[in-house]
Amino acid sequence: MKSIIKLLVISIIIINCNSSKNKNIDTQTKGLPLASQWILENFNDKEINNISKASYININEKYTAFEGNGGCNKMSGVVLVKDNSIKFEQGIMTEIACDDLAQEMKFAKNLVVTTNYKIVGGELFLYEKEKLLMTLESFRN
Repeated sequence: MKSIIKLLVISIIIINCNSSKNKNIDTQTKGLPLASQWILENFNDKEINNISKASYININEKYTAFEGNGGCNKMSGVVLVKDNSIKFEQGIMTEIACDDLAQEMKFAKNLVVTTNYKIVGGELFLYEKEKLLMTLESFRN
């Protein structure tokens, strides 16, 4: 009987620890969950004026991987998330020849240097330390 009670207590502790980790990620966002599809809205430096909606990322529900498209080429990799810190590690990217790669190259470069994020309403803001790099909008909107 004592071993059943011990097993029950340990199970409850493990469940509570795992659920608090997931809550920790979502409570920092103050909006939609990070695990979603996010479409490029704009670059903060405004170097590229006509933004195509073809650049996007999907972050999986476990916050461990992402996949997306830079505008012409597909990309995927590992994503590391803790509180409001985020790191994209690009694993693979196709190499299709495209007419205009400026947006795609900037999008991929910005993902790699991103250090933290904030979600407000339906927008995802990606930063390198305190510098806003780009804004993405939720596919759900």
